[in-house]
Amino acid sequence: MQASVGDHLRVEGRHVGDRPLVAEVLEVHGKDGQPPYLVRWEDGREGTFFPGSDAVVERGLKHATKRSGSGSAKRSGSGSAKRSGSGSTKRSGSGSTKRSGA
Repeated sequence: MQASVGDHLRVEGRHVGDRPLVAEVLEVHGKDGQPPYLVRWEDGREGTFFPGSDAVVERGLKHATKRSGSGSAKRSGSGSAKRSGSGSTKRSGSGSTKRSGA
């Protein structure tokens, strides 16, 4: 998989009726567009994401991802993403990110 900053990653739901998860790529940490990626999910949370085989790259599409303040990502000095709330970003199955409390 190859993605660029500004691309969107889409992970389809695992069950009938589950909506897909969509995230905007903020940073590419691998070589030549390879994972891992720093992403912002539609609910505004940010985190490092290692996509599984069920993820696809959507290029040049406009999605409504929440932006903070001036549109730039909130990051602490160490490069880790600030997250609001107590829920962590997790997803079972492929990929490294899990959603809890959904």
